[in-house]
Amino acid sequence: MKDIIPVHKLYERSSAGMEVIYFDNVQERASILSAHRDDHYIFLYQEKGESNFMLDFKSLLVNDRAILYVLPGQVHHSINSKNVSGWFLAIDTLLVNEEYRTVFEQYIISNGPISLDDAKAEKFKQCLKLLHERFLLIEEPLSRAIAHSLAQSYIGMVAEAYLSQTQFGQKQNTRPSANQ
Repeated sequence: MKDIIPVHKLYERSSAGMEVIYFDNVQERASILSAHRDDHYIFLYQEKGESNFMLDFKSLLVNDRAILYVLPGQVHHSINSKNVSGWFLAIDTLLVNEEYRTVFEQYIISNGPISLDDAKAEKFKQCLKLLHERFLLIEEPLSRAIAHSLAQSYIGMVAEAYLSQTQFGQKQNTRPSANQ
């Protein structure tokens, strides 16, 4: 039986286990990609602009500087964008530290966007710029390992930001388990 909602596979686009893209001044009236799922994590860092995003059939408005993540298997797509610049990281689930996966999967009430102040925004941007530079050299000696390490650092910063948003880090599992 064919899936109604397609699943995008990271290894069809990248053999490095990750993909890092910078996008600048995107202005779309409607999304190029329809609703879909991915077999990997996605981390978005929006530096500026306004975007409307659908995540598990819930509309999210992302304004200015903000971070957002998408778990493997979540249905999502971009609805529209206005003057959006930022970063996109797609990464294989096995490359995401188990402790960070626990935060994303178990301890978050909602994986909606988190706004960033100037200081945090600059730290996220610096880490992503380094990661992107290494990703562009991914076939050079040691670059893959360095890119994976930088990705872990960035993902850890995202997990920390989401964890700090929950009240005392209390467990708040909102995803159904596989056996429900």
